[in-house]
Amino acid sequence: MRFTEISSMIVERYTRLEGIDMSHKEYGYLRVSTRDQNEERQRIAMLEFGLKEHQLYLDKQSGKDFERPEYKKVLRKLKPGDTLVIKSID
Repeated sequence: MRFTEISSMIVERYTRLEGIDMSHKEYGYLRVSTRDQNEERQRIAMLEFGLKEHQLYLDKQSGKDFERPEYKKVLRKLKPGDTLVIKSID
């Protein structure tokens, strides 16, 4: 995987492989640290990027590790050629 910065967004793009159906899908991942924090800033950026609500996955929990249910769910959906958009990894 390689990381490319596009319009201040981090895009994780999986390497395209020859001989595989190359119709790719795009997904967005949002995370806030607590249930009290508002994810709207990230959601707006994803929608402006061109993603739809049904393409977004959100976790509201600490960033201390990657034991995040929605993050794991979106990773399982990713296929070669798909794009995962992450506004902020802080």
